[in-house]
Amino acid sequence: MSGMVFDTGIGKIVLFGGRDQALNRLAYTWEYDGSNWTQRTIATPPPAREGPGMAFDPTRGRTVLFGGFGGGGNLGDTWELDGTGWTMRSNSGPTPRETPCMSLTP
Repeated sequence: MSGMVFDTGIGKIVLFGGRDQALNRLAYTWEYDGSNWTQRTIATPPPAREGPGMAFDPTRGRTVLFGGFGGGGNLGDTWELDGTGWTMRSNSGPTPRETPCMSLTP
């Protein structure tokens, strides 16, 4: 399972993580503009994972990613995408978990 959210700041759907056909966890960021998927090359993406929660925060103009499942178990880190790159915001917070549901409203 990948995380996916519509980022109104860039006007595109953002997808992160998941697994490939060989069951390897992925650390790729993709964007969909309504016609085409484009893989983004980002210097410091979050670690590979499946099942992260993602939401767009319209107040701050950021896509927020939390948790998921990594190679060593459930993750509890929080990352933000500002349209150009990912930044880790917190490595502590809610109990680490896989497939958290996230929703932000203004």
